[in-house]
Amino acid sequence: MAEGIIVRRGGSGGGVALSVSAYSSADALPATASDNDVAIISSIPVNNVTVSFEQPTNAATGDVWLTIGEDGTSMTMGGNGVTLPIGVNNAMQYDGTAWQAVDAYIWQNGAWVSIESAKVYLIRNGVSNTAIVDSWTTKKDAKGVVTWNEDNVYIGYNEGDGRYASIYTSNTIDLTNYKKLSIVVSNTGGTKDGILGVLTAPYTGVSGTTGVEKMAASVGITYNIEDKATHVLDISAVNGAHHVQVIAGIFKATIHDIYLS
Repeated sequence: MAEGIIVRRGGSGGGVALSVSAYSSADALPATASDNDVAIISSIPVNNVTVSFEQPTNAATGDVWLTIGEDGTSMTMGGNGVTLPIGVNNAMQYDGTAWQAVDAYIWQNGAWVSIESAKVYLIRNGVSNTAIVDSWTTKKDAKGVVTWNEDNVYIGYNEGDGRYASIYTSNTIDLTNYKKLSIVVSNTGGTKDGILGVLTAPYTGVSGTTGVEKMAASVGITYNIEDKATHVLDISAVNGAHHVQVIAGIFKATIHDIYLS
């Protein structure tokens, strides 16, 4: 089991109390609830609930995983003298085969609050999410550079001819239920924007222009910005299995996060 907290759906017995219930739609949510109750939109009844940074192991159908982080929607868990302020980034439910993102709401201040910032990270603080991405494949030219550091990924080039580098997911990801693909970068440089995009088949050549032409959707990553910046790609019209790819021609950047929402 990953490091985290396992809770019961009710509040009786030992452990930390947290109420998580499944509803058929947002319109079916009850008119009232208790503070910090969680509702997910799913046809699968809720089983065990885990609150954790990391993916739970040995999951069973109906299990719910609430991923947490500093930028998540604030809530408080309590019970048996324990109070835990946490931030919920995302709600996932195991459907018997895989973890699936589900819409989620938290009852706060007399209303259901949507976790609109729910994120499914592909890379977080430079670490690949192996629950979603099998691995990242690197393609680069003579002077291209890709370096996986402790808390970021550097993509760029050394001076000279052949300045091209790219990373892409080795597996496809079903983008049907997502609206945005975002990348957080800093210390960008070069003379051309980098590219974040999605493709049904990864581009394995070394031409940024050709790579973009093959993408189902793409967005530029602005060069020469020192501070952290988030670039968002609208994928609301993209359905089905796609690879996620970052292309750097005459471009360099420190990648902190890549996530779906």
